[in-house]
Parts: sequence; C-alpha cells; structure tokens
Amino acid sequence: MLYRAICPDPREPARDTRSAGLLPEGHLFLMTTAADGRDEVYRPSTFERTALIDELARRREREMEKAGLIAPGKALLLAGGKILEYRLDQSDHDGLARYHSRGLFDEFDIPGHDSWLMLVRSEFGDVLLAWIPREFIEDAEAGMWACPSKCLRWVEGV
Repeated sequence: MLYRAICPDPREPARDTRSAGLLPEGHLFLMTTAADGRDEVYRPSTFERTALIDELARRREREMEKAGLIAPGKALLLAGGKILEYRLDQSDHDGLARYHSRGLFDEFDIPGHDSWLMLVRSEFGDVLLAWIPREFIEDAEAGMWACPSKCLRWVEGV
C-alpha cells in the first residue's frame, strides 16, 4: 500500500492512488437514486468534506510512521510531483476525466484518495488539493484536457 504511493507504477494510476487501507470513511460526492428513478448527487457540507480529508491524512500519516517512512512534505515536490486543484463544486461529473486519465480521476473527477492533501474554501467553493506523483502527471493532464468544466488545474507557483 504505502510503497505504491511512494513508488507508483506509471501503468497503474487507478490502483496506485486508491489503496484499500486508506479508503475514506465517507464521500466527497455520492450518487443516489430518487423515488422517481432520477439520479441525484448528494454533496456533503464543507465541514463534512474537511473532516473526511483531515481524517484520511491522519490515518495516512500513522500508517507511514508504522512503516518507518517520513510523512509527505515539500520533499514530494522535489520528487517531481505537482499539486492539483480540484474545484468540487464546478465538476459536471461526466466521467471523461476518468477515461482519459486511465482512472487517476473517478467519475466525479476526484483524484485517488491516496493523493489528497487538504480541502480549502475559495470563491469557487470547496477546493481539494492533491499531490500527483510525476509518474501520473501525463495522466492528470489528459484528464484535465478532457474535462469540459475545467474543474481540474495545477496550482501555480508551488
């Protein structure tokens, strides 16, 4: 689990960014079906999303400490990765980013949970910041290109 997060296989973005041991205990979005059969998207509050991401980060740090690894920090950027900004409230959930990124993003345009860093509130609504390893930058850019809502972008100046 942790080895894949630190040394990902460039052929497996879907697998290497979603380890079972770090599966979130909630959702940033949840698709439900209304009584009339229509699909509905449930959007948790900013507080619920922040709590979910913070708890995942704490669990990841504990797992890394148990394995004798250093928690992620600025050294990750030196390894060639980039920080991705995902504007949750601008996504149209069309699945194109999932297809073009080979699964790095899911059907809601969310990157794999192993990459989540933190949630911030901005003029665009809730924004998830995620670290994308250099091995998956090309996949991320393919997903960004395919996403018509342009809710995925690199954080500049980091």
